[in-house]
Formats: sequence, structure tokens, C-alpha cells
Amino acid sequence: MLSFLADRTYRHLFLAQIVALLGTGLATIALGLLAYDLSGERAGLVLGTIFTIKMVAYQQIAFEELKRAIDQIEARIATLDQTIETAIKSWHFAPVVDALQALRGINTTIAATVVAEIGDITRFENPRQLMAWLGLVPSEHSSGSNIRRGRLTKTGNALARTMLVEAGWSYRHPPKEGHPYLKRPAHLPQQIKDIGWKAQTRLCNRYRHLSRVGKPQPRVIAAIARELAGSFGI
Repeated sequence: MLSFLADRTYRHLFLAQIVALLGTGLATIALGLLAYDLSGERAGLVLGTIFTIKMVAYQQIAFEELKRAIDQIEARIATLDQTIETAIKSWHFAPVVDALQALRGINTTIAATVVAEIGDITRFENPRQLMAWLGLVPSEHSSGSNIRRGRLTKTGNALARTMLVEAGWSYRHPPKEGHPYLKRPAHLPQQIKDIGWKAQTRLCNRYRHLSRVGKPQPRVIAAIARELAGSFGI
């Protein structure tokens, strides 16, 4: 059972941990005795105050470390976003990436990912073929005249499907053209912007309708992602 102590490094770490625990225990006893000498019957209150101050200090350190970690992650995300923006400028699919951002919920990262996974979108004859390729259509079990539809096939490209599902969540809010949304397609032709607005109003209404009739939210989002793919203008 104690065979792990055969390792010299682990044995030293184990003993150091025991010494630290003993030191903490002795320090707690000493603080208790000191609090009793100073405050008598109020020793518990004094000791509790001391431990509270100690924990608050530790919590502040933990909070600052977590905040720094978040700042570092956000800085890395900003660097990667800028790298994607730079790479897209020389890409022959750059106009497609720009056009897709006219759709609500699709930013540069989502548009670039979807286009990179799909490739030439004109290879699909109609939107239904694209939906099937993405695995966003329901499975079907047929026997004679009986047709039973099941869950999504999920047989297509998982990454592109995930991006569209992520974009679909934005349609749970009422349709509007906020500043971040207007900034992305500002340079696009008016015809493309009109398509984006028409798709937004239709999908927002579709989300509310499906939710109102009691459809589970995952199915609602999947339906929105499917129809969002159908808005790519094949």
C-alpha cells in the first residue's frame, strides 16, 4: 500500500505536505489560544474574523488570477481573429465570406469556417442538397405509405453544421439591425443586405412560432440552422 513512498521525489513531496498540514494545525491552535487570551469568551468571534479576512485575501488573489487568465485568452482570440481577417483578404472565396456576413449571427470566423468546409457552394443544385450535406435534415424511416421522420442525420460536415447551429442562437431575439450587425455588411450591395434582412425577419418569426407550439429548443435551433443554410442563395 505504501509502495509509492519508494520514489524519492514523491516521498519528499508527501512529507512536505504532512509538515504543511501539521504547521497549519499548530498555527490554528496558537491563534485560538491567543484569541482566548485577548478576548476571553469572545475568542470565537475574534478567530472567525481573522479567518474571514484571511479567506477574503485568498479569494481576491484567486479572482485576480482568473481575471488575468481571461484577459490573456481574449488577447489570443483577438490575435487569431486578426489573422483570419488578414488571410481572407487574399482568398479567392473572400467575396463569399463577405456576403455571408449579411446574415444575422454569422461573423467573420463562422463565415470563413463554413466556406472553407463547403468549398464551392455552386456545386449544390439546390438548398436541400446543401442541407443534406450538412446533416441538418431529419432522418426518415419509410414502409409503404407510412413515413416516420426521426432525428437529424448528422451525416455531413460536423464543423460547418456546428457553426450554423451556433449562428442559429442569435435568432431567438427579435429582428433588428444593431450597430455590430450593420457594421459587417455595410460595404455590401443593397441587394445582398436586403436578402440578409429578409432572412432575419423570417427566421426570427420561425423561431418564435416553433417555440410557441412547444417544440424542444434543440429542435428549434436545428430547424433555424437548416433554414439559415437555405438562405445562402444557391
